[in-house]
Amino acid sequence: MNDNQSAASLNWTRQAPGDLLIENRSVVEGIERMVKERQREALVALMKRWNPVDVVQLLIHLRLKRARKLFQWLPSDPAAKIVAELKPDYRAALMEEATLARYAELLNAQDPETAAKQLEAMPEEVVDAVLPRLKAVEEIRSHRAYREDSAGSVMTRRFVAVPADWSVDQAIAEIRRRADVVKKLYAVYVVDDDQRLQGFVKLPNLLVLPNDARIGDHMKTE
Repeated sequence: MNDNQSAASLNWTRQAPGDLLIENRSVVEGIERMVKERQREALVALMKRWNPVDVVQLLIHLRLKRARKLFQWLPSDPAAKIVAELKPDYRAALMEEATLARYAELLNAQDPETAAKQLEAMPEEVVDAVLPRLKAVEEIRSHRAYREDSAGSVMTRRFVAVPADWSVDQAIAEIRRRADVVKKLYAVYVVDDDQRLQGFVKLPNLLVLPNDARIGDHMKTE
């Protein structure tokens, strides 16, 4: 059986987070072996056929050394799609040994907003070095400034943001509405009409305010 035939027999079963499914164990073992044997062409062809979500699940269960090697071999498509599915901590570990050229290749394959989001998880020295290599550098800088300086950043980070003239009652209703998205809540952020961040109210303080109190009258700005 040649390399391509061997790879073609490896199919991933989508699974929930946690322990590796029995049916996927042989797949992980097969991929590990193929990486060790440097069957690059067959593996790239296989990963292009798989859904990026399945590739992410595979990478998480490979030994990190093998996962890095496999990821290095992948062209920008599908690598860019896979990067977009990774959690920031694992993405950083996977790309720890990546070159600046590789960072730029993958970021250039993303839309500017997604690229800006991924840059947030990178060390500042890497960001400073890779930004000049990006095609849409000005647009990416704009998205980064928006995410850092506006309520857009707050919302993207899964916090709760409300207008200053809302009542405590309205803010609590918004917290309940976003309960499925916001898993850990420490404060409610206050924004103006242009969605710029104005201040915040810590959750313990919010809960003891009168229901009709105006949020903007009780926010802190630093």
